[in-house]
Amino acid sequence: MKKVAITGLIFLLVGLILCACGGAWLLKAGVGEKLSTYVRHLFNDYTERQSFEINENKTLPIEGIGRIEFEDMFCSARFEISDGDNIEVYLTGKYTIIGNSAKPALRLDKEGDTAIISLKSVKSVPLRLESKIGDLDLIIVVPKSFSGEIVFDDASGNIKGDLSELNISRLKINNCAGKAALTLSPEGETTFECSDILGEAEITGGFFTVECNDIVGHVNVTVLGEKIKSVNLEDILGEVNVYLPADIKGKVKVSDCAGKFDNRIASSNSSGKAADSYTCDLNGGGDFTFTAKDILGSVSIFAA
Repeated sequence: MKKVAITGLIFLLVGLILCACGGAWLLKAGVGEKLSTYVRHLFNDYTERQSFEINENKTLPIEGIGRIEFEDMFCSARFEISDGDNIEVYLTGKYTIIGNSAKPALRLDKEGDTAIISLKSVKSVPLRLESKIGDLDLIIVVPKSFSGEIVFDDASGNIKGDLSELNISRLKINNCAGKAALTLSPEGETTFECSDILGEAEITGGFFTVECNDIVGHVNVTVLGEKIKSVNLEDILGEVNVYLPADIKGKVKVSDCAGKFDNRIASSNSSGKAADSYTCDLNGGGDFTFTAKDILGSVSIFAA
């Protein structure tokens, strides 16, 4: 036992000597200083802050544009309608940068028949991961003559606007973490699609079809007019409320519902259980179809 203890002590002493030698070599080679400098710069990169005043604007002729696409909308955005011939965007406010990230760059470009509006960093790391938003406002001015699609992709800021004077064939909102409040024409035949909604969406207008999936947040869709043909909901973890014309005639089918389903429109021929599956006719039945499946949250139908 004594031999084992002495052997262990010898190994411990040898280890301490090697560590001391290694440390001395690292200091001599300047590795310690380099490591210290690296850690200091890394710390500064994520703590130092710079503030900027931003006042930018860009224009693009509306001629030949059939689609307006928004990317990385992490600030507040507001729509205005004009009698002009150009899409105009105005970015104003304050922005605070954390570390060595670049300030946002306003982009308005044309690719084919698509006008792309975005706020991006010149660096590869997304701005929203390394910088802090101050008080930025984006105003988008769209001519009345515009006719086509509007697509939001990755919208973490708030979006609002009255688009009822525009002829919008398709409205798509994808990956929305803020609040979107948009009003479309009641006479329209818009295809509305939304997915990956973490925030809120309040959408009103004349729709031909409504498609919602992967909803974690809160979505309210108000359907105006009589042109609606179908509403399809899938993978609802949050809350979706659909407001339909009170006299709409059609069928409702709900399946794989472990959450809550509520139908507040006059119906008949109900069957199944709301906690699992549910089918019924709306006002005696008709061509309109409402389907919902994989509900863990809450889905409700109301009379508009």
